[in-house]
Amino acid sequence: MTPTVDINEIHRKFWTKRKTEIGKLLVKPHLVAIASRREIKKAHFVHLARSEADRIERIRNQQPFECELESAADEFASLPVIKAQRRRAKKPRGKVTEDGRTLDQVIEQLVSKTGSRDYSAPELWSPFYAELDQLELDPKDMNPGNMKKAFYSYEFGTERKTITYRRFANLVSKYRKKSR
Repeated sequence: MTPTVDINEIHRKFWTKRKTEIGKLLVKPHLVAIASRREIKKAHFVHLARSEADRIERIRNQQPFECELESAADEFASLPVIKAQRRRAKKPRGKVTEDGRTLDQVIEQLVSKTGSRDYSAPELWSPFYAELDQLELDPKDMNPGNMKKAFYSYEFGTERKTITYRRFANLVSKYRKKSR
């Protein structure tokens, strides 16, 4: 027979995990809206009961809000449209060159050049500027004295965009790990 202490610990872990999962779902407004609409329909169904016994039976047989929320998440995740959107979101966007390369791909090529793998992100920051200039993106160096706040501004179609040093350093790190 399992001691009560062990059973209580199993229950505590279960409910802690469940609370965390429900908390993650509650911050997604589209799921909360779906679950709320279902709750409203259930309340209307209970309201239409002709007797108190019927009303109690209808309430007893309903799923709790948390179950409705999980059900909505499962249904929403299984939609082919959502899966397609997730695939599209993972693809690089924002082609900056005439041959269709994105800024991330430019950084990846800079990191993968022979000898560049040995350089750190601060050492590649200036060559990156030169690469942007070579691609005729009219780069502008902003906050050159403070690396933590530094960023480059560059032409992107008819507007200007920026890339911060922090984002650049994260991409350098990512592509370095990838090339090992």
